[in-house]
Amino acid sequence: MVRNLSYTLYRQQKSHPQLGLGELEEVLPDTDEGPEEALIRRFEQEDLYEMLESLHESYRDVLTMRYLYNLSDEEIGTAMGIKAASVRVVVHRALKALKKAYALREEGENR
Repeated sequence: MVRNLSYTLYRQQKSHPQLGLGELEEVLPDTDEGPEEALIRRFEQEDLYEMLESLHESYRDVLTMRYLYNLSDEEIGTAMGIKAASVRVVVHRALKALKKAYALREEGENR
């Protein structure tokens, strides 16, 4: 579902998702970053991607629409066929599940 929405948004915008200046700094690599920091950052991004993939599809979809495409609750609700209030609940649950997955991964690595 998110893939189809992504294609639709891409065609409508005729460009990649819009990012603010502050968000752009987080996405672009730091030019002062050394090879070790770049490698650590890449591993962290891969870990996050794996944790997102482990989430339920609706959680992954809502987080993608909210944080990648910066869609409003109403827009997400329309795309998913749910109310805006339900979107907020799903986002909350998705973030909670993501935090739990991260905590479990950290706990497993520290043993």
